[in-house]
This record gives sequence, C-alpha cells and structure tokens, in this order.
Amino acid sequence: MRVRWFIWPDRGSVHDAIMSDSYIIEVKSRAVGIVVRDRAGFRFFAALPQFFRLEGRLFRSAREAERAAAAFMAEAEPDAA
Repeated sequence: MRVRWFIWPDRGSVHDAIMSDSYIIEVKSRAVGIVVRDRAGFRFFAALPQFFRLEGRLFRSAREAERAAAAFMAEAEPDAA
C-alpha cells in the first residue's frame, strides 16, 4: 500500500506533513481500488470489476482494506499463489 504525504510548501519538512484521507489499495502491484476516510472508518471503492463485491464496504483502517482485497484476490485466483 502506498501512503501519500502532503508537505506544506512553506515548511518543506516531512515532520510538518499531514497524512492523506484517501489511499490507493494495491495487490500484486495492481491498483484494485481506493479507500476514503469517513466518520466510521475507511470506505472501499473498487477500481476493477473483480473487486466490486468489496464496493462500499467499511474498514477500520486502510491496512485492513488492503488485507481484505489481497484475501479476496487469493480466493478468486487460488492457483496464482
């Protein structure tokens, strides 16, 4: 999973950065969706039709969403492991 950082232009330091509220979820180097933070957690939005079953699902963290997507892919492609 890639974590995106936004650095304030006038500061230029990672220590002064804020973390994004959205993350790209990648499995096996493929972007399969994104998660966006909302009040209850992180909501998944599929980028590929194979992951539409996870569409709208709420996760406690972006990492949890990534694990769910990886598990989903492993179930869908059991011989690819």
